Amino acid sequence: MVDNIKSYENLYGELINQISEENFQVKFTKDTTAKINCSNSENYRKAINVLQNNNFSFHTYENEQSRPIRVMAKNLHYSCKPENIVKKPKR
Repeated sequence: MVDNIKSYENLYGELINQISEENFQVKFTKDTTAKINCSNSENYRKAINVLQNNNFSFHTYENEQSRPIRVMAKNLHYSCKPENIVKKPKR
């Protein structure tokens, strides 16, 4: 999410220099706020670099590929030790 965009052409031009046009999409959510979606994690990192290097005001959400997986275990006996539940099985 890029905030306070004064010139769309400036933002779009900087992105095009690093990422091909078919690998990202820009949608405006408000008058001066845009949402950038990238096709893969490599283009995501390139877009972040463009925004940082050009001092755009932005924030991002956690990348799906780097986000940890959360798991819940139900209906376990109270005497089960957490370290035994998490332990990897031997192969």
